[in-house]
Amino acid sequence: MGMYNYRERVKDVLKEKYVTISEASEVIGKSISLIGKLCRQGRFEGAEKLGVTGWVIPKESLEKYAHMKRGPKSRKDKLAAEREELLKKLNK
Repeated sequence: MGMYNYRERVKDVLKEKYVTISEASEVIGKSISLIGKLCRQGRFEGAEKLGVTGWVIPKESLEKYAHMKRGPKSRKDKLAAEREELLKKLNK
């Protein structure tokens, strides 16, 4: 009886601080395979490998990743940044 309660408590503690790959994929809207790849690349700080294919990701790390803007900048954004730099140089 004691070991069962201990294991359940450990599971509860892990669920409070960590999410699985499938839960992470639902939160940030990316595929499970991409989440696994990001874990292998070290993109989620503190992610831990469990078994052969499983990972657990700290909720804090997932939240940081979810708020970061991803993907290439649009041409419009690149041009605006270049214009800003040129104006700063001209005003000096």
